[in-house]
Amino acid sequence: MAHRFRAALAAALVILSAVALHAATLRSVHLTDGSVIQCQSVWKNDGKVMILVNRDTLVELPRDEVDLKKTFGKPRRHPARKKVTVAAAPAAERGPSPPAAEPLQAPPKVEPPAPSGGGTPSPAMPSVAVATPSVPSPAPAPASPAPTVKVTVVPHPVPPAVAAVPALFGTGFLVGMLLFAVVLVASFWKVYEKAGEAGWKSLVPFYNIFVLVKIAGKPWWWFLLLFVPLVNVAIGILLHLALAARFGKGPLFGLGLALFGFVFFPILAFDRSVYR
Repeated sequence: MAHRFRAALAAALVILSAVALHAATLRSVHLTDGSVIQCQSVWKNDGKVMILVNRDTLVELPRDEVDLKKTFGKPRRHPARKKVTVAAAPAAERGPSPPAAEPLQAPPKVEPPAPSGGGTPSPAMPSVAVATPSVPSPAPAPASPAPTVKVTVVPHPVPPAVAAVPALFGTGFLVGMLLFAVVLVASFWKVYEKAGEAGWKSLVPFYNIFVLVKIAGKPWWWFLLLFVPLVNVAIGILLHLALAARFGKGPLFGLGLALFGFVFFPILAFDRSVYR
C-alpha cells in the first residue's frame, strides 16, 4: 500500500510540474477594456497586434484595443541626439545669388484702329483678360471602416479510430448492455432464492448488501465495515469467500465472485450448487 501511495504522489508531482511549466511559457495580452488573453506568442505587424492563442487560432487586433504598455513593457529610451548648428557662410563665399523672378504681368489690352474716311466709328472690341486657373482642393479621404477581428481556425482531420467510436455505441451496443443487465439481475435474484431469501431483496439498495452478509453467515456489523475506506476491500473479499463456502465452492471461486462477479454470479445462480 505504501508503494502505491509513493507512485501516486510521484505522478501527481510530475503532472503539477508539467502544468506549471506550461503556464510559465504563456504570455498575457492586456486589452484596453481590462480583459486579459493568455496566448503562446504576441507581436506587432503593420499597425496591428497579432496574437497566437494556440497552433490553430491566430487573432488580429488593432493597436488601440491593446494596452501596449502592459503587454510589451515600457519602450526602450534611445539616447538624446545632439543638435548640430550650421552657421551660414558669408555672402562672398556663397557666390552670387540667383536673380529674383520677375512678377507676371497681365497682357496689354488690344484696341482696334480707328476707321478712316470719317465714317461711323465701330464699337470697341472687348478687352481680353487672362484668368489664372484655380486648383481644386483635394477631396477629404473616406473614413476607414471599423477594424474587425479575424480568427483563423485550421481544421484537423479526425483519425479513423476516433471516427469509428460512435458506431460502437449504436443500437446493438445498447441492446447488448440491456440484456447483460437483465441477466445480472436475474442471477442475483436466483442466488437469494437458493439461500432461502426473497428474490426482491436483491433489488433494494443497501438492504441487499445487508441480506448478503446474512447469507454469507457473518455478523451484521460486517455491513458497517463495508463502508469504511480500505477496510471495505478486505471485508468484501472475505465476504465473498464465505459466500462461496456456503454453496460448497472453493477459495478460487470466492475470489472470482469478488473480482469478476458479473461472470461468477450467473454461474452460481444457475448451477447445481446447494446452499448449506
